[in-house]
Amino acid sequence: MKKLVALLSVIISVCGCGPTIHYATFDNLARTPKHTVDVYSDASKVTREYKEIGSVTARGGDNEEVLLRKLRERAAEEGADAIIIGDSKPLRGRPNRIGAISWGGDRRAMRAIAIIYLDETNK
Repeated sequence: MKKLVALLSVIISVCGCGPTIHYATFDNLARTPKHTVDVYSDASKVTREYKEIGSVTARGGDNEEVLLRKLRERAAEEGADAIIIGDSKPLRGRPNRIGAISWGGDRRAMRAIAIIYLDETNK
């Protein structure tokens, strides 16, 4: 029985804890991935001319820093120069439970808009 509980604990920790990321493109254009992505808390903070290229959503996990890192990583993969954070909110639902073991009760979702800066190469 102890081995079963230990095995279930390992499976749960590996499979159920990481956030899921979804990217929805606005223009279906392939872009070169970027190494860095700027982060803005509000569109009014962006001082350069820009174009919105997609929406990125991270769901799951309980740590906003991890969700933000995942948003940045996915936006970089899609060739974004920056993201504008939309909202961060708790997900509804109850924790998952197997006997005395529970997980996933304090999960969050964070959304952002991926943008590219408009300069001579992006116009």
